[in-house]
Amino acid sequence: MFNFPLVEGDKATVLRYPRSVVISETEAKKIFGSKKAMGEIIRIEPFGNMLITGVFKDIPENSHMQFGAISSYATLISQNGALMLEKQEDWKSFLNSFVYILLREDARPRNIEEALNKIAKQSYTQPGFKASFKLQRLDRIVPGPEISNGIGPAWPYLSIFLVGSITLIILIPACANYVNLSISQSLERMREIGVRKVLGGQKKHIFLMFIVESVLVSLLALVVSF
Repeated sequence: MFNFPLVEGDKATVLRYPRSVVISETEAKKIFGSKKAMGEIIRIEPFGNMLITGVFKDIPENSHMQFGAISSYATLISQNGALMLEKQEDWKSFLNSFVYILLREDARPRNIEEALNKIAKQSYTQPGFKASFKLQRLDRIVPGPEISNGIGPAWPYLSIFLVGSITLIILIPACANYVNLSISQSLERMREIGVRKVLGGQKKHIFLMFIVESVLVSLLALVVSF
């Protein structure tokens, strides 16, 4: 379902056994420097010594998943025991529970949501508490609605609106000031414009001259600001 390319290691076996861990290129350089990380032992509490079985490429910054290391599920079972799967309170907790589903092309997300909410009504019967579930497309997480307990960096629609509004508040007066300055400068160049007209310059030529000058100044300002 997800593609995290490996630099070292076999994707079919890197997370098969307990006490195995795969780390990112950045973490490998941070811990081992120029030395190879494959086959080395690191200590991660509370699991103890872990064997590095693979190194994966750094995750892009625009991904909502951000982690420097990932361990096998068998490690979690070996640490907490198989009984952890039978604890009802763990299955009813929403914290740190992220489930990804790959649907068939002909599947209807609405039907799945209705089925999940029927289960929710049966499972969550505490007075004053109501739970409902909704599927979220992978490409609508960032940017997306504001949710709590997100797995990684979030960019909710409200933040986009606020940042965009502040940008417009700054940009519109700046544009107005630029227009005023351009008009005042053009008035100071009336003599130059008159000379050009006397020498045969047409209106479109003079207009084009001012446009080209404005564009060049804007591009130069863009380079300097960058």
